[in-house]
Amino acid sequence: MKILARAYCWWNPFDKDIEDLVSNCTTCQSNRPDPTAVPVHCWLLPNKVFERVHADYAGPFMGKYLFVLVDALSKWPEVHIVNNMTAETTVRLCGEIFSRFGLPRVFVSDYGTQFTSREFKQFLKNNGIVHKQGAPYHPATHGQAERFVQTVKNKLKAKGCQQKSLHHILSTILMAYRRAMHPATKESPAMMMFGRQIQSRLDLMLPLTTTENTEYVRTIKSFAVGERVAVRDYLASDKRRFGKVVEPQANCTITWC
Repeated sequence: MKILARAYCWWNPFDKDIEDLVSNCTTCQSNRPDPTAVPVHCWLLPNKVFERVHADYAGPFMGKYLFVLVDALSKWPEVHIVNNMTAETTVRLCGEIFSRFGLPRVFVSDYGTQFTSREFKQFLKNNGIVHKQGAPYHPATHGQAERFVQTVKNKLKAKGCQQKSLHHILSTILMAYRRAMHPATKESPAMMMFGRQIQSRLDLMLPLTTTENTEYVRTIKSFAVGERVAVRDYLASDKRRFGKVVEPQANCTITWC
């Protein structure tokens, strides 16, 4: 438009007036291409494991939903198969996971109703957890959970998963993922989370390592003649019977009082 106008006339401010004309044209703005995408803001790396977690739901898949929670530092994934994705179910699942790994400092999710509900927000507030949410309509800002959701779904489809074998195949996928080196950390999620590698059937191919056996020293209790003792009598109604040592032998002889 500027080139065409310059062929016939010019005024001051020439460029600004034409740009204002186009920017105020509803038809032009409705049909213009999307602006160039800017780099997505990256989350800062946490200082310790399970300090920040990312959660999301996948499904429906074979009539079920998958609740996915990923630790931002170790990339350790938790996946639970549920019948619905209500706020009540989300609170219950988070409570179970937090009881094993402890409370995170930051919980990241999308704007799903289960995460924005009063019940879930109160759950986070009671546990001192900061709730952060990605930008609406920009799944890339919630990439930790989004990427793993796609990974799980692709693996389940590649396995030809059926509903009756869903739990078994999901466990197999999680086992392989948790012990495999993650490209971002150069360590397996298990090593990052626990400081050790979890064992699988692959470890059966390795030779057994033997450790030096330390001799077990058994302490033998000795009793002096005349010493009072208590004996557990499993046949009598009273649990304990009291007696006095008459003569020490291999099996002490006790006279009952």
